[in-house]
Amino acid sequence: MATRQTDEPMTLHPLQGDGRIQAVAPEWRALAQDASDPNPFMEFDFVEAQLPAAAAKTPIYLLTAGEPKPWTGAIAVKLAQRFCDIPARHVTTAQLSENGLSTPLVRNGEERTFARTLLNWLDDTPNNILFLHLRQQLADATALRALAEACLEDGRMFEITASSHRPMLNLANPPAKANTPYQTRIEENWRSLMAQHAVAYTDHNTNTDIRERIEDFLELEHAGWSGALAQSHLSCPDRLMSFRKLMNSLHRQNRLYWRQLKANGAPIAMAIDITAGGRAYAFATAENPEFSQFAPQWLLAAKSPIQANSQLPVHTFIGGVGHSYTHLAETWPDRQHVVDLFIGKKGALGGAAARAFLAVNAAHGRIQPLAGQYF
Repeated sequence: MATRQTDEPMTLHPLQGDGRIQAVAPEWRALAQDASDPNPFMEFDFVEAQLPAAAAKTPIYLLTAGEPKPWTGAIAVKLAQRFCDIPARHVTTAQLSENGLSTPLVRNGEERTFARTLLNWLDDTPNNILFLHLRQQLADATALRALAEACLEDGRMFEITASSHRPMLNLANPPAKANTPYQTRIEENWRSLMAQHAVAYTDHNTNTDIRERIEDFLELEHAGWSGALAQSHLSCPDRLMSFRKLMNSLHRQNRLYWRQLKANGAPIAMAIDITAGGRAYAFATAENPEFSQFAPQWLLAAKSPIQANSQLPVHTFIGGVGHSYTHLAETWPDRQHVVDLFIGKKGALGGAAARAFLAVNAAHGRIQPLAGQYF
């Protein structure tokens, strides 16, 4: 596909309101099918399901490039008033899930066009919009590399303000069994669990009825710490409605990968991944606290997915963030680099303002700029 000129406009689509998000669904879905960097958390079905709960506090917009159609790229954003507790009006990516990634959907071959269009749009925003903050971006994404190169060409402020690594498992290169304290504990826990209970592992990635799986997960999650803190889906009606809608929508597309560990016929650990472009992205986990002495999420990770009996629809699994996924660091040997990016406006004034703002935050220990570590 020939690369377009870089003077095409960006369009800011409000997503709240009757029919607004459905009006852009066809172009959105077509873009996701041809994206160079698949991201299920930025696709129409995910955003539509999560929107009612996510937009309750702040309006969410879809920023698109490519008018007239087809779109060359899209990213969900919102307007933020503070950065690290300091008043600073800026545009940032919309985080719709704890484990969600905000990497933009960009049409294959149009990465440079999208990058230049996005930066031109940023420069044209009102003066009280100080910068662009892209959170939870896959550092190796083609679109992000094009954006970094465009910033360097401009001499534009471009800083990594946060960096992390999510556990990753490549099924073509499974980890060798290692004689480590972790592996020893896993084997001991397996023996103890199987000695006391009838244990079964199952995985599901086929278009079968999932109503029972949805209810099992919701009850399991509610029985854990999130239920105790009134943060489970069953504790939050808006989140519960969004979860059911998302699960059913992705199930119809055969894009859910479920892993489940049962004891005496009842689930004690479950994990849900969303598939896109040959990858499975961690979305949610739950475990029964009554079995915590066996570390069932650790057992689930150690057992799957390389020992699954079904034909896997993916070649790579990417873990999530937080305590629910710390066990994967020992089980899955590879890492997926994820970054937050701070991008300033072009020109002496915009660059000076951005640098001064970052310097103040760095001096107070709010962020740790990691310039030069992107490449």
